[in-house]
Amino acid sequence: MNSPQQSPDFRPPADDPPITVSLAKTAAAGLEVRTSTGEDWAIPWPHFVGARFYGDPDGERIVLSFTEHAVTVNGLRLGPLLKEIAGCRIEFLAPLPPNYRLQPRNKSPEVRRVSVELLPDSP
Repeated sequence: MNSPQQSPDFRPPADDPPITVSLAKTAAAGLEVRTSTGEDWAIPWPHFVGARFYGDPDGERIVLSFTEHAVTVNGLRLGPLLKEIAGCRIEFLAPLPPNYRLQPRNKSPEVRRVSVELLPDSP
């Protein structure tokens, strides 16, 4: 299996990676989400019910539960986001484009996929 650096389609980024997680200093009013398919959602934090972290050798996942939505975040090094989620401090969440992934010096969370599901019985 080729790593991204070995793939002929891989082009190292020439600039800084785009922002995929934006934090507020205090609790944010809502969460703006850009999904992996390009959909944009705005979900109010007062509708937040809870979150669960799933660790896996192939990656990590956090599922945020809201009264009418479920937001699923897949990636690497996602554990530190749980504290920010618990404090409702995340204002913006989006996936990192593939050509910015697997940067060897990157120690921050790497969001690879984001999806939003409208829960049953929601308007």
